Amino acid sequence: MGRLFCVHTHMKKPKKLNNKISKALPEPQQEMLSRKFKKLKHKISYLNMENEEVSEVFKHAKEVFISEMLKYCSSKNIMHPFENASRDPTKKDSIDNEQIKDLYREIVKKTHPDKTLELTEEESRSRSDLYHEASEGKSSGDLNAILKVALELDIEIDGINSELLEVIEGEILILESKISKAKSDIMYRWYYEDSEAQESIFAQLTKNENNLDK
Repeated sequence: MGRLFCVHTHMKKPKKLNNKISKALPEPQQEMLSRKFKKLKHKISYLNMENEEVSEVFKHAKEVFISEMLKYCSSKNIMHPFENASRDPTKKDSIDNEQIKDLYREIVKKTHPDKTLELTEEESRSRSDLYHEASEGKSSGDLNAILKVALELDIEIDGINSELLEVIEGEILILESKISKAKSDIMYRWYYEDSEAQESIFAQLTKNENNLDK
């Protein structure tokens, strides 16, 4: 679907599509954007749940993989291959979408400790967790974290526009990439193999490792 442009010649600096501009769109176009937003909202909610599940499995698979690999290397009297493991240097850009910033402000109104004094202890704790999740998302430039919290709180998003939809589509691509990367990781795949295949993978990964006696 092509991007919708709304041109206002009297504006000197048309930096963004704000709510007022979006609401000025012809009704059929606004309805089309709203329908697409609903689809994307359901899709990103599903992907967030899948990502959480895959991440939990991957974390456990990694722990088991490393533990069993160390045992394998010890039994073969060879060095283990974890010495040069490196961290993922991925860093996100800062948040500059105005509607995402507006969402964050709405989240703060519903979750900041000063705003939850009249709630039960359990509800207050839940809101506090959401507040910290959104705050960390804002600090790290994680747009999806803010979107996820906003959807959990059922915060209404006014004036849907094509810019916001592009932001959500971008976050969906990031989530899909994370899930695909985790599932294709050797530790994740090893976890679901039988014992014979697991040992074969260990043998392949350690074939160039030095013997400890040398």
